[in-house]
Amino acid sequence: MLTGLLDDGAAGLGRVARYGGACLVQDPDEAEFDAMPRAALRSVPGATPLRLADLPAELDRLVRQNDTLERPTVPENERANDLAEISSALAEAPHLPDGTHPGSPSTFGCPDCYGVLNRLADGPDGLRFRCRTGHAWTAQGLLTRQDRSVEEALWVALRVLEERAELSLRLSGEADGSRPLSRKSFAEHARHASSSADVLRQLLTLVTRPVTEHDEPGVSS
Repeated sequence: MLTGLLDDGAAGLGRVARYGGACLVQDPDEAEFDAMPRAALRSVPGATPLRLADLPAELDRLVRQNDTLERPTVPENERANDLAEISSALAEAPHLPDGTHPGSPSTFGCPDCYGVLNRLADGPDGLRFRCRTGHAWTAQGLLTRQDRSVEEALWVALRVLEERAELSLRLSGEADGSRPLSRKSFAEHARHASSSADVLRQLLTLVTRPVTEHDEPGVSS
């Protein structure tokens, strides 16, 4: 697990550890963004933190060594859940042996496909969700995506209000003297839309960033 924001990949690293795999994490103290490595070490306390410069040699050593480690026994129900999650991540049918999906329906919708998110069993990696189509979210990741969805919706609303104000103003100007009521009505629509847009822009300036910024950088493995 390398440098990155949020806690992406921590749950996956936990599954690697569950089946006896070697888990390597970039030393958070030298990572450009330390949130992801720290989340990985919380999820898998037994993972080995290494400086980035030392990771290639350790990977080479692990690949070349004779594999004599005894693999842990994973309970069948946990293995079935893990296989279903892998299938879901590969866009395959994520069914358990009884035909159901892992987890239980939550009250939240998937920000990507808007389907119902199933809440998966809590574990060392914390609260997680997954939808029927395969999108997976940690609680922190879901909260961050919801924040961005709200922000995007606000910027869209601002654009629509400004377009409404401009269009109404043009229609008011084009209404001839024989249509005074139409001219007044369009002018009133323009005033209300412009006033609402001003309020919304002030709010966005205070609490959000422009949606043209890139998403947070992050690298996971």
